[in-house]
Parts: sequence; C-alpha cells; structure tokens
Amino acid sequence: MTRLDSDPAARIDVPSPCVGICELEAATGWCRGCQRSSAEIAGWPRASAAEKLALLEVIGRRRARLRNDPQSDG
Repeated sequence: MTRLDSDPAARIDVPSPCVGICELEAATGWCRGCQRSSAEIAGWPRASAAEKLALLEVIGRRRARLRNDPQSDG
C-alpha cells in the first residue's frame, strides 16, 4: 500500500469553488466570484486535497469579512 492509499484525505475529490463569475477585483486581488487570488486559482489543479480544504477555509473567512465590511480589502 502506498502512502496515498493509506491517507483517506488524499482520495477526496474537492470541487472547485469557482462559480463562473471570473473577474479579479483591483482592491483585493481576489476573484469576484470565488474570492481566490490568481495564484490560488492557477494552483488549484495541482493542490492536494488537504491544501484545497485549507484554502476553502481561508475563502470562507474572506467571504465573512466581505459580508461584514464590503469595503474591506481583506
């Protein structure tokens, strides 16, 4: 058994947070639709499941900040 076979998180298919509104906001550098940076978007296909899950948590915090203060740059 390989290391990947023994790690259940490595087998999780984490769906992209993309919602089809692909426009980077000048103030934050985040996509208007998914709140990821261009580097995060570009790295998504190569990221491990654990990295994707961690990024989804970061995105959740960004969205919460934007809801609380729409003028905030994060």
